[in-house]
Amino acid sequence: MNSPDTLGDATDLAQLLGDTEIITQLLSVVALNSTQKVPLSAETVVNQSSSVNRELADLFFQFLLSRGYATRGETPEVIEINGEDCINLLSDCRRSINVLDYVDKRTEQVAIDFVCTLPENDPGFSDLDPVDFGMRQITTRLLTLCRNASDELVLTSPFLEVEGMDWLLPGLEGALERGVDLTLVSRQLQPGQPNHTAVQRLFEIAEGHDGQLAVYDYYEPEEDGKHPKYTLHSKILIADQRTAYVGSANFTKYGFSQNLEIGVVIQAPAVKSLNSVVAHVVGDTATLVTPGTE
Repeated sequence: MNSPDTLGDATDLAQLLGDTEIITQLLSVVALNSTQKVPLSAETVVNQSSSVNRELADLFFQFLLSRGYATRGETPEVIEINGEDCINLLSDCRRSINVLDYVDKRTEQVAIDFVCTLPENDPGFSDLDPVDFGMRQITTRLLTLCRNASDELVLTSPFLEVEGMDWLLPGLEGALERGVDLTLVSRQLQPGQPNHTAVQRLFEIAEGHDGQLAVYDYYEPEEDGKHPKYTLHSKILIADQRTAYVGSANFTKYGFSQNLEIGVVIQAPAVKSLNSVVAHVVGDTATLVTPGTE
């Protein structure tokens, strides 16, 4: 019998991949290369399947590495998978997606899904997974929002860092590559300020893609320069004005892996009101940031 952790991982992966054919092809590639004891890379997966693109392959590998089903190989592009565990995971994932499809067909117009980050360094949570609390991992759901977006993504966070953004970059880059526009609102984004490095990296990743990246700094300091007169403290990710994550986690390493964080993903027409607030900030008071601002 599968452990609760394995079942939770299978459900999370099913939500991330979202398609039975994709899961079946990944299962075939993993089984083939595991039998031949050949290390895997994203390029290998793309070449050996017809439905898996580079974005999906990167998301799949990131998931395997984050959940302990694989380790880095001799080069960063190559990973060593635990073949048997990975095959079992994908098999359970394929069954899970049938259950998810059944549930989706009966979901009301308003859907609510609680999500969380469990602190990986707390021994009290060492044997627990978000699924044990009836929730999903925050990063898994955020990546799903990015992958399912067709028109626009809106992201706000008061704190950003490269290590934390690395969790989301495959999803954000994939969306920009598909032509999805991304609006980011944060604070203190100028050179030497806390969030500058992470934002400049996002500019670099967005360069050359069809989707447009717009970044805004929403921060007005007091005269002493030590405290804000007004600023941003919301943490949200909105996809297509229809589905939104709202929660406590900043888009940082601590928010995504080391703090106890709680949030909710809501799918409802009322999500448009969140876009209205952000649009007002962007249109009236925030400052547009450009790449390499000095």
